[in-house]
Amino acid sequence: TYKLKTPISEEQIRKLKVNDTLYITGTIVTARDQAHKRALEYAKKRKPLPINLEDLAVYHCGPVMQKQGNKWTAIAAGPTTSTRMETLENKFIKNFKPRIIIGKGGMAEKTTQAMAKYGAVYGAFTGGAAVLAAKAIRNVKDVVWLDLGMPEAMWILEVKEFGPLLVAID
Repeated sequence: TYKLKTPISEEQIRKLKVNDTLYITGTIVTARDQAHKRALEYAKKRKPLPINLEDLAVYHCGPVMQKQGNKWTAIAAGPTTSTRMETLENKFIKNFKPRIIIGKGGMAEKTTQAMAKYGAVYGAFTGGAAVLAAKAIRNVKDVVWLDLGMPEAMWILEVKEFGPLLVAID
């Protein structure tokens, strides 16, 4: 079992092996299909993202959020099926260098190769545990690209011992 704090170094990631258990403290960012597509459009235009994803964890998640005044609160934050992002994930990892991709269902060969090359792992989170995930979210630091809709926006989250995540691709 590993307890990692963001930013996470490539050296830390390369020590992890399949079946290791992870808990993450620090910043994680949600990104589903539309956020991946927009981020890659930004990269193509050499335009910086609203947040630097290098050495962070990216969570395939479309959270349910509630706004009270100016503050957002996570109600549910379960994982989305990661294979939906398979055609984009290898380019996403190459361009933005996240260290952990979190989701459910795993990824395929192109993503596995990108993870090996650039130093990332896939952390599987249990489907159906949306409330457990939300409890680990201590603060919604920001939301960008809300024009994509709540589930597709990039939510920048501060988490404490987010997990358990099972390393499914090392």
